[in-house]
Amino acid sequence: MISCSDHKANGGLKLEDSGIHSGWLINISLREELFIKRKHIFDKIRDKKLIDVEKKQGNRGVDPRNKGLVFGPDFGGSDLSGLYLPAYERYEGRFFRTIREYNPGEELKDLWKGLQPDYRVLILSGLYGFIEPFDQIQEYTCHLTDEDENNKRISGFWSGLLTDILVWYIKAYQVAYVIDLLSEESYQNTIAWGKVYYECGNTKFLHRAYKNQAGPVTLINSALFMLNEFMIEKTDPSEIPVDEFIKREYLINDEILFEPQFMMSKKHVAREGIAEMFPLLQKNLIKSWDILPDSVRYELANGEYVYRKIIDLQLADYTTASICLSKAIEIWLGYLVKTFIDITGIKMRNKIGKKIEIDKATLGTFEYYFKDMEKEMNENITIRNKIWQKYPYLTSKDLLDLKKKIYIIKTEYRNGYSHKNRMLKEVFEGFRRITFEFFNYWPLKIRIDG
Repeated sequence: MISCSDHKANGGLKLEDSGIHSGWLINISLREELFIKRKHIFDKIRDKKLIDVEKKQGNRGVDPRNKGLVFGPDFGGSDLSGLYLPAYERYEGRFFRTIREYNPGEELKDLWKGLQPDYRVLILSGLYGFIEPFDQIQEYTCHLTDEDENNKRISGFWSGLLTDILVWYIKAYQVAYVIDLLSEESYQNTIAWGKVYYECGNTKFLHRAYKNQAGPVTLINSALFMLNEFMIEKTDPSEIPVDEFIKREYLINDEILFEPQFMMSKKHVAREGIAEMFPLLQKNLIKSWDILPDSVRYELANGEYVYRKIIDLQLADYTTASICLSKAIEIWLGYLVKTFIDITGIKMRNKIGKKIEIDKATLGTFEYYFKDMEKEMNENITIRNKIWQKYPYLTSKDLLDLKKKIYIIKTEYRNGYSHKNRMLKEVFEGFRRITFEFFNYWPLKIRIDG
């Protein structure tokens, strides 16, 4: 899966007849709905009701790049006066340009054709929805973050159908691996991944992320990865490491990583828009923000960023955002446990007594540890005195309260929501409120050695 590009080639050729457009989508009802959606966006552009709010390029209806758009077969119409090019030729952005520079001219066509039958490519477009590289398209400009006259992003308009098409595509073409090289999180977030994972249980997913950079700046490296690994070498996706940084000589000043589920990496990867969330979170965590470890603040900001990106999407699954919040809590609890181990010498163990490393601990493990510590504080005067040397006002009841809070978070907002069940907006917002309450209280009550 790759993104369309903002820069596009001019001109093209007229179609000789209407033909079958998006012929790869042999499901008739989905194809009909796809054309209805395309026509809707086409009408928004023509009626000057679509605005580029992200790049500030203005009203799409007056943009010269949309002046030549006609209601042709690619929108379910019959006007044959439009000019067309296959998508791989029409798009001239950094991704497509990088591949084109390797093999220009007729060899470029062979390069794209050479992907099949081992690989298929879906391109995600704000105007066309899903297309394949050889689909004939007109020159246009439109982005998934564009907003209509009601200030609604068109990504929300597309989300449900594109998710359904992707599920159908995976099943129809027996896709073993989905390699997500979409350029921006706004494109990735358009898909309701939880539904895709659930419906396509035998398919494995590889969502790209990078160590140092995020967003459109990664386009060249993603193109280089696709070019070298799949167009030239025909790499078996099963050989690609999961959730591990991959170094390649051709990658420019970065390392790529593939997440098995979107936004679920255990590694510290670059994300878009994280720093922009800091001022907002600081207002909600005004007393504790400055004493939280950077890694905790990062996960809180990550969760807030995802929440705000998907808030207008149909079928939005807030699981990813909620996992970021629970990871923030787990990280903070890890620092706290380390402090308690330094004070008492009591290691973290599970219910059967097996030692657990802090970085492998779950909310359930932390719950058990603080239940154990509450018991030790009640029954062992030596342990109690050691704790009081560090925290003179801490009681065993405080540890019991912390254990209860972890239990609530674990059972109501974490277990069962690892993309198995869709988390609704109201559930996430309840967890978000509880998370703010947690960090407005516990970091002030128990200072950690972070």
